[in-house]
Parts: sequence; C-alpha cells; structure tokens
Amino acid sequence: MLFAAGTNSQAGWLFVIAAGFVGVVVAGLVLPGAALRGVEASRDAPSFTAVGVPVAVELEITNRGRNRKGPLAGVDHFLVETPILIKHLPAKSALTLAYEVTPLRRGVYESGKITLTSGAPFGLARARRTLNVASQTVVHPKWSNITSFPLLEAASTPQETLHERPRRGSGMEFFGLREYRSGDSPRHIHWKSSARGAGLFVREYEEHLASRLTVIIDATESAGNEPLTTFEDSASIASSLVMYALDVDHPVQLFSDSVSGRRPLFEPGKVDALDWLSRIEPDGRRGLERSVTDLLVDIYKRSTNVLIFPSTRKNAAQAPKAVALIQEVSARVIAVILSARTYGPKPSEEALTDEEEKALIARLAESRTYVYLVEQGRDLTECLQEPLLV
Repeated sequence: MLFAAGTNSQAGWLFVIAAGFVGVVVAGLVLPGAALRGVEASRDAPSFTAVGVPVAVELEITNRGRNRKGPLAGVDHFLVETPILIKHLPAKSALTLAYEVTPLRRGVYESGKITLTSGAPFGLARARRTLNVASQTVVHPKWSNITSFPLLEAASTPQETLHERPRRGSGMEFFGLREYRSGDSPRHIHWKSSARGAGLFVREYEEHLASRLTVIIDATESAGNEPLTTFEDSASIASSLVMYALDVDHPVQLFSDSVSGRRPLFEPGKVDALDWLSRIEPDGRRGLERSVTDLLVDIYKRSTNVLIFPSTRKNAAQAPKAVALIQEVSARVIAVILSARTYGPKPSEEALTDEEEKALIARLAESRTYVYLVEQGRDLTECLQEPLLV
C-alpha cells in the first residue's frame, strides 16, 4: 500500500518507508531461525527414581555461535513436560537450568526431546527447533509399604500354617535335644546336658521354610487412561509384594505375558525386580490360563503364587482355570483383582459389572483362594491389608 501510494504521489519518502517495512518483515522471517542455530543441550538426571518421587534435573544450554542468542522459550519433554525460558545467552557460553520433575509413569526413559522456539528480534514469526538429548533414567513403579501378607505359610492352604507344623531343620528357633552323631558341629553341643554323664547332646532347631513368592502379572489388556491404568497399578502391586517378601527373606520370582517382559526373573534383588517391573508393558497375548500352563514347570510345591489381573470378561473365564492349575501342583494361590469398572469415567466394555465381579470373587474364594480387590481411588496399602471375606 505504501509502495502504491508512493508511486501515485511520486513521494520518495514513501518508498523509503515501504522498503523499511519490507526489510523488517524479511528480517522477522529469517532471523528467528538463525537465533536457534548453534544451540546445543545436555541433561544431567539421576539413573533411577520412582513414580511420584521428585528428582532434580540440570539442563545445560550451550551457544556455540558467535552471536548472542535470546530470548528463547521451550519445553523439556523428559519425564514430564517442563517449560523453560532463556532471556539471553551470550556467544560461546553455556547456561545451566536446574529444576525438579515428578514422574507420573514408570518406564525406561533413554532420551528426552527439548523444543526451543524463538521470535527474535521482532516477534513477527517464530522458529522452532527440536533437540533429542540422551539421558537414561529408569522410573520404578510406586510401591506401598505393606506390613503383612499371607505368604509366610508354607502350606498349600491358608489353614495349614508353618507354626502349627514345626519340623527339624537349620532355622533359628530351638526345637529340642538329641544324642551327638558323627558329623555334628561342635558348636551345637549342649554342654550342660552333656555334663550329666549320659553322653554328648546337641541342640536341634526348627526348619526354616521360606515360602517362595511367585508373582504372575496379566499383561493382555489395561483399563483406564494413562497414567491411571490397571496395568500401572498391577506393577505397583507387584512391587509392593516383592519389597515386602524380600524384607522378610522370602525368595521371589516374577512372570508376565508381556512381550517386553516375557523373560521370567528368578530370585532377583530389589533393584533388579524394580527394573524388570519398569520395563513391562500391557502388550501380552497369551492370557492367564495359557501363561500359567507355560509356567507350571517353574512353580514350586508349597509356594505362594499371586495372580494380578483386571476384572474383565476374558479374565473372568480364565482366572478360575489358572487357579486350579496352580493348586494341582500343591501350591497356594492369591488373586489380586483390579476392578476395571472403577478405572476412568468411561469403563471398558470388557469390564465386569459389580454383580459379575462379586460372582468372580465368590467363585475364587470357594476354591480356597485368598482374594484382594483393588479399586481406583482407594489407597493401595489399604486394599492389600486384608483379603475379602466372602
């Protein structure tokens, strides 16, 4: 318009103003991209953390160029989206941004993108650049500090507890005395009884039977919206049970039909177990019955086996069969059911209704199975405190 007006009025000063405007527009379109060239980033984050635990992150933005950069705005997409703002960044210098993030979902985060934008110098246009910054952090599932769980019994039924059936063994509880036999350790000689002249006697101790905990996680489907899903809570439940079992010296083994965690984990430590639970995803296809069938060779007699699964129609048909298979090898079964109908404002069509859920619980309870019910919104520790009374 200025150029047309200058042409009609033959006013040279209008041509100068028009050229100035054109220059501003061209510079406004070109310079934002130049403001992002030569910018690099690196991130320092802890190697592992847990869901809900704040972690300190340091992001270093480096200007390799010869010109000052800024202002720059952006978002760090590592763990959770965190806005960042850089007012100015001198040439050949670096700026470190420190902040805290709280992971909402478990997993292995090997890198995190950073999106930087610039509108310098006039704000007429914006340029965007995405940097893929490598930094591996394993986010463990959130777990609850439960104080009791029916896995101390070594028998296949809840009524036959370990303390009702003392046996000789190598534990710490005193069982009785017997005559010395060749090969007995001198440390176990009971000198007070032996001093009576009737021969040497040694102490015997009760057998220490540490029931093996086997956790089987159904990964065929998940209800709810991320990160509040049945599968995320399944990982949290498994973590809680594993931490409790290892604290009371019970060996653990973990199974899942997840493609990412199909390889079983035998007798892990706490960190290895949490790492394994951080990697599995709800991408399984086998289902409870087939998974248990494939695992029977690895299920120990008199072990405690926990099935963790959402209350869907598929699992309602397969869970009783899976329980029966485990009980056939004289092993105990505990079912932890996640009420799929309580996850999300719009439950999955596969979720059981309240009445169908109660029928499944009753059927499992009739087969001498402890049953726990986990509902979204309820405290996990509370849900695992006592089994349901049916």
